[in-house]
Amino acid sequence: MQEGGAHFLPLGDLKDRNGTLSPVTIIQFRPAPRLCKGWFDFGYSPKYRVRQSPNSNFGKSSAFADTLRTNLRSGLKHLRNLRLQSAAFQNAWVVDDLEAACNAWVKQLGVGPFFITDYAPGAFHSVTYLGAPSELAMRIGIAQAGPLQIELIQPITEQSAYRMSVPAGSGQGFHHIGIWTENFDQDLADLNGLGYETINAGRTRSTDFAYVDARPLLGCMLEIVTKTPLAERRFSEIATAAEDWQGDAPLRYA
Repeated sequence: MQEGGAHFLPLGDLKDRNGTLSPVTIIQFRPAPRLCKGWFDFGYSPKYRVRQSPNSNFGKSSAFADTLRTNLRSGLKHLRNLRLQSAAFQNAWVVDDLEAACNAWVKQLGVGPFFITDYAPGAFHSVTYLGAPSELAMRIGIAQAGPLQIELIQPITEQSAYRMSVPAGSGQGFHHIGIWTENFDQDLADLNGLGYETINAGRTRSTDFAYVDARPLLGCMLEIVTKTPLAERRFSEIATAAEDWQGDAPLRYA
């Protein structure tokens, strides 16, 4: 942890005196050594007020304390505002050879059919990488496994969120969890406000998407995708194809 950093630690639910459960988060903050020593712990719950821990050793009237309280309130506002409206719908892996990876899932796990699409450079609009204009190109295979969508990605563009966490030549590696959003700009801003950086972002004709580096929290990236009727219809078709699938045409090309 660098000086001035903060930890947000979900502790689960706390029972109040009436037996009501309320989620609690502990915020640990370490200021610069020149200001004071040690950690400060703050407890946060939507139901309860923020409290400074009794052993905090900085003056409550100091300018530093006022600044710290302001920064914490800002962080807690992000915690309260972050509302991803739907459950995760997708798990995604980065692979070196798309067809080989899809066939392995088909033969060894019985998952399929895989719908394969090539996204050449220029397929997406307004693409950024670490905030700068960029390109994003890849080949993907999508299949349904019960309630979960499986996405396998073979990157074409080397400078991407994919290769940031799964280097070329490393075989197959888990990359991200996909989550729908009904308020893309707000959810992305809230994730950024919690310290999770946007690695790639872009848009199709109807959908915005972004890969956020949530590895400190989840151990993987997080993709937020605008929930649109067009995307829902396409994914529904893929899920329907997997129902009672008997192994015919395991790889299907767009």
